[in-house]
Amino acid sequence: MNNSHISNTIYVVALFLWVPFFCNAQNIIKGTVIDSVKQPLSYSIVTAYKDSNYASIVGFKTTDDLGKFSIEISENIDTLFLEARHITYKSEQFIITDFNREHDLALYRPNNDLKEVLIKAKRNITIKGDTVRYDVEALKEKKDYTIEEVIDRIPGVTIAENGQISYNDRPISHLYINGVDLLEDRYNIATRGIPAGAVEDIELLRRHNHARIEIGKTLSSEVALNLKIKKNQSLVFGSSKADVGTPLLTARGEVTPIYLQEKLQNIASLHANNFGKSLQDFGTSLTRGNRDIYQLKINKTSVITPPEVNGNTISNRYWLDNNSISATNDILTTLPKDLIVKGSVDYNYEDSEIEKNNRSVFFTGSDSLQVDRSSRNKLLQRRYQLGNTIELNRDDLYINNKLSGKFLNQNGSSSNLLNGNTIQTGFNNTEKAITNILELKNSINNQIVDSGFLFEYRSTDEQLTTDPAVFSDLIPGANATSTTQGVAMEKINLGAYTGYTFQLLDIEWKAKQHVRWSREQLESSLKNQNIDNNTSPFVTDFSLDTFESQTQLSSAFNWKRFRFNLNPELSYFNINRLEQLTDFNEKDNYLFMNMNVQVSRNFNRKWDLGISGSIKNSISSFEELYPGIFLRQFDNLSTNPQDINVTRSNDASIFFGYSDVLSGILLKNNTSYNKATSQFIFNRSLDDNGLIQINAIRQDNEFSTLRNTTTLTKRFFKHLSTQTSYNFDLSKIEQIFNGTAQDNTIINHTISTELSWSTGGSYALNYSGTINFGLSLIDSSRATNNFQLHNVGLDLYLSDKARWNFNTETAVSSFSSSENTNINSLFNTSFYYKPHKKLILRAELYNIFNERFFTTATSSSNFISQNQFSLRPLQFTLGLNYTL
Repeated sequence: MNNSHISNTIYVVALFLWVPFFCNAQNIIKGTVIDSVKQPLSYSIVTAYKDSNYASIVGFKTTDDLGKFSIEISENIDTLFLEARHITYKSEQFIITDFNREHDLALYRPNNDLKEVLIKAKRNITIKGDTVRYDVEALKEKKDYTIEEVIDRIPGVTIAENGQISYNDRPISHLYINGVDLLEDRYNIATRGIPAGAVEDIELLRRHNHARIEIGKTLSSEVALNLKIKKNQSLVFGSSKADVGTPLLTARGEVTPIYLQEKLQNIASLHANNFGKSLQDFGTSLTRGNRDIYQLKINKTSVITPPEVNGNTISNRYWLDNNSISATNDILTTLPKDLIVKGSVDYNYEDSEIEKNNRSVFFTGSDSLQVDRSSRNKLLQRRYQLGNTIELNRDDLYINNKLSGKFLNQNGSSSNLLNGNTIQTGFNNTEKAITNILELKNSINNQIVDSGFLFEYRSTDEQLTTDPAVFSDLIPGANATSTTQGVAMEKINLGAYTGYTFQLLDIEWKAKQHVRWSREQLESSLKNQNIDNNTSPFVTDFSLDTFESQTQLSSAFNWKRFRFNLNPELSYFNINRLEQLTDFNEKDNYLFMNMNVQVSRNFNRKWDLGISGSIKNSISSFEELYPGIFLRQFDNLSTNPQDINVTRSNDASIFFGYSDVLSGILLKNNTSYNKATSQFIFNRSLDDNGLIQINAIRQDNEFSTLRNTTTLTKRFFKHLSTQTSYNFDLSKIEQIFNGTAQDNTIINHTISTELSWSTGGSYALNYSGTINFGLSLIDSSRATNNFQLHNVGLDLYLSDKARWNFNTETAVSSFSSSENTNINSLFNTSFYYKPHKKLILRAELYNIFNERFFTTATSSSNFISQNQFSLRPLQFTLGLNYTL
């Protein structure tokens, strides 16, 4: 809906914060959950309902260590219906009419509850309510050094390359150390620095509430981890590593001193290397955080693409030529009255270089075009970050204020051979940012009022230079010798939200209001430059003011064993576009009604099933609206549309899952379908020199995606664990290529398997593998893309102190436009000797057969690419690990 004459009445209504407050009489029900011999049952869940169908929840509580509970009921009810549940007892239901005395709720074991396998599993796993406690000694293997390696063995847990931890494909929300979140969302500093031997237990916190005020009032789907440090651990501990290598002089050093006491925690970390893992993600955010705040943030915009210095697929110790330094320090102090103050300092230096070859085949009708590109890319990056957090976390109030600042500078260059033509490029980017986030939660009528405020400021300055000049027929400049692109951006963003949960018509409702105002400005200059430097460039001086309001009223209710969630949303946008150089000034108003619906059901607390659907409308963001022509890379020239694009998206999904923590079985399946329509379509033109021009054309465009993901995790016995996943992806895209409309279909089948086998004595075997079958259908053309990756690791324990490791990574890639099947195999070996419980010595040999390049194949849109990137030569290193 586009109407620039929407009345001011709608504008005011969109601003209105709808937060109803109800003042009702309160009842308090107290009692104790006990077993058949009248022993208290801690971590039982007691849920209160207002109807005999046990459908309308009016409160719930988890019992304490003495089995006691107390539930405040905000409604004046004569009869209350209670349900008590415990992980090892049969659920029972009770009818309460007397609110003046405490009640004993007795639970009994089912007849088939005592199974030998469950009793045996409890030695390593303890379940109390929504907390699953894993004994570290039971999970740990002899080769594990940091706690990250142990966490990775928890069934359902996966750890990404940057250290992000996910449980059942959902990123964790917090990582605590002795119940305190020192590192906020940068927890890989701890997981990669805390020795495995220093941790006693790992607690998996399901349905976790970080704010204590929400416990018993808000149903959460978040998952968190808590590391319980051993009680006899010294106040100062940590880990350290050091390596030196030849024939290329290589070195690596790491040290993480940790200081923990009751009211003060400090974790410092210093990492430096000129080979191996990149440190650019160390100390960066791993969680999205508060969803409402995330919704208010502005997009991080980058016009010019920096030189690509990343390989892919295999371990970067084989390919990355880098000089890296990362230094961090995080400190936390606990003050009286539940007040916590945190401070953080981060510095990152990264200087990387890589050599790449790429062959891309573009399909157009019955013909095809080929682009060959060889490049040597360099990028130097310096990043500084400061942060301060003040948090008050009490049973009746939660306040969190986080102030952070960031400075980033990037300098890079690229030497390219594109279809036989040599092109040199230079790149520079400077970014400054400051952010302040305030979260506030308080309680009214035993319900949570959740509010937040956001301030953001960000400025960037990007430069790109190419020699010789490119796109000379489109960019002004007679006898040009080079092309330059300069972009300066500045953004200010203010946002706020508030939400309130209440009961109405026997249904739980949640009202939320979001408002945001932002001003985004861009100045751009693109020109082909000659010796006299007197050309007239493409110049842009553009600003965009946006006001956005979203009003949400969601409801959640039960019917029999089904759970219904309805989430209607009213979104209003007022945008003002101004181009000063052309006196262009246009104001637009948009009003959308969006909807999300979900229906789910739980079976026996292990099986769950659900379906969901949504309708979403959105408009162009800032990076899609600035006018003009932009050189994003030396071979890529883009023209943005002049008009606002409205995108409408319809989503539907069905999912089911099974979870049995004690037996180590986790099953998850999700099938989703998305169909979106856009008012613009992209026209891509490729010339004989390999240069691509992209223009947005106002024409209805439709694209759709069908996905299925199935993951099965199983732990067999004590020594064998497996995880297998299957992914199916079908995408249909419309585009225009070299003036011809195309209907493109891309199909991918991917199977991934991980297997870990340990005898606990003489050897351990690990395998991970991925097989991908890709198919691209472009009009009458048909192209295939197949890829395999296999990684096998074998540990031989020669004695209690000595271990020998063998590792191989093999990739097989092919695609239909090439007659060759590329097979690359990397081999390395390591020897470890542990003369002391705190010291490990090692010798390693990388890339034994001295592979020069590693090859992969990918498909996208209407082209398939074969990518090769250079590997480090044969390398021998000596190193040690020492636990502080």
